[in-house]
Amino acid sequence: MKINNFFKKISSNRKYLFDSNEINRFLTFDRILNPHSKLATVNSLQNYFEKPEFTHQQVLRFMDVLAENYDSYLEHLYNNSNNVVKRDTSVCYYDCTNYYFEIESADEIYYDEVTGEQLYGLRQFGPCKEHRPNPIVEMGLFMDKNGIPIHMGIFPGNTNEQKTVSSLEQKTIRMLKGNRFIYCGDAGLG
Repeated sequence: MKINNFFKKISSNRKYLFDSNEINRFLTFDRILNPHSKLATVNSLQNYFEKPEFTHQQVLRFMDVLAENYDSYLEHLYNNSNNVVKRDTSVCYYDCTNYYFEIESADEIYYDEVTGEQLYGLRQFGPCKEHRPNPIVEMGLFMDKNGIPIHMGIFPGNTNEQKTVSSLEQKTIRMLKGNRFIYCGDAGLG
């Protein structure tokens, strides 16, 4: 899917001391083979044949790079996934779910002194699908007709599901380059 090309492109004018593609590959491998923390992934690198060498600090820096390029990364994956499997976006499905955290308090609310707006941390109290009294985060996901992800977003747990659709819908429309599609969502999102 030419992922290496994507990382070369976004790092061409920067001097990283790590190989973004290598970190991405091994985080992906380890997430599939033995899901655990990023630190545990770094500690298990000796189990791989290639014996990659990168530090936990480099993984965290890579995560910052990935966050800065999140939408363009998802667009790259979508565009290049057609080389692997034919994408049918004539019908797109959208749904939300949430994830709880075993903590007792929500993330703090910050005030931006420049704009004066309230900024919520991701883990907030909201209606948990598992009816737990813990803070949650909301995840919205657009999928194509075959159930293959197109775009996704993570939102604070106190975000109404209906409000998650509009931002992701606009990004999905841009990714599909204006192609028409039928949007399907459950009644709660209507």
